[in-house]
Amino acid sequence: MDTTLPKAVLYEPIPDSERRDTLTLKWTASDRNLAEYPITLEWAESRDGNWSQIGGPQLPNSGQHSWTVPANVPPRVFLRLTARDTAGNVAVAQTDKPILVDLSVPEVADVSLGTLK
Repeated sequence: MDTTLPKAVLYEPIPDSERRDTLTLKWTASDRNLAEYPITLEWAESRDGNWSQIGGPQLPNSGQHSWTVPANVPPRVFLRLTARDTAGNVAVAQTDKPILVDLSVPEVADVSLGTLK
C-alpha cells in the first residue's frame, strides 16, 4: 500500500514579458505514482480560503502554467499547489504570505512643472 505523500514545491510567479496580465506559475511535483493529471493550482484572498481554481481542476505535471490574471483578482493573493498520486495521497504547497499578482502599469499624466523660486 502506498502511503507516501508526493513532494510538491511552488515557486514565486514570474511576469510573462510576452503577454499582458499573465504570470508564469512554476512548480516541481514528484512521486513514483503521480496521477495522470495530478496538479491543481488555486488562489485565495486569505490564507484559509475560498480558493478559486487557476486553469482546470486537474492539470498535467508540466512544471509550469501561464495564468492570465482576471480583473476581479485582488492585487495580492495566496497561491496553492496540490499534487495527487494514484493512491489518493495529497501534498499541498502554499505561499506563506500574499503574492503580488497586480501586473497593471500605472498611467502618468503629462504634467508641466513651473519654475521653482
